[in-house]
Amino acid sequence: MLLVALCLAADSDPGSGDPGSGFGISLDRSQPMEIESDELEASRREDGRQRVVFKRKVRLSQADLRIGCDWLEALYPSKGDGAPEKITCRGAVTIRQGDVEAKCDEVVFVRARNQGVCVGQPAELRRGENVVEGPQIHFDTLNETITVKGGVRIHVRREVSSE
Repeated sequence: MLLVALCLAADSDPGSGDPGSGFGISLDRSQPMEIESDELEASRREDGRQRVVFKRKVRLSQADLRIGCDWLEALYPSKGDGAPEKITCRGAVTIRQGDVEAKCDEVVFVRARNQGVCVGQPAELRRGENVVEGPQIHFDTLNETITVKGGVRIHVRREVSSE
């Protein structure tokens, strides 16, 4: 079914002081995925690709990954392995895994590029009290990097040792 490629710098040390590290979100493609919504609409486009749209109260889960939004579109190639080539989520998008949370107005994942873009006013990536914000957060899932474009705000809180 839907295979979303979400992966940021996983296994980073939250106390390393690098504001871009430790924001790990990943998807285990070997695990089953469930999608729930109030409505589903499926159609075949003129170019042969299949379009599946989930509407209202959309909830996607796979292992410990949770994505919620108002609207999700999966676009499948006319031929292939059954995995979507592009996934778009819109409206109150929330992505959660472990202690990492991303929030934005829209996120688009393109499988062939191993990339996702989270857009919002601002888009936000949070781990505990550490936050990265900006109008666009780009996820490079192959190289496990993030790039924030259009102005950046970072809030990093260091753990205070009790020793």
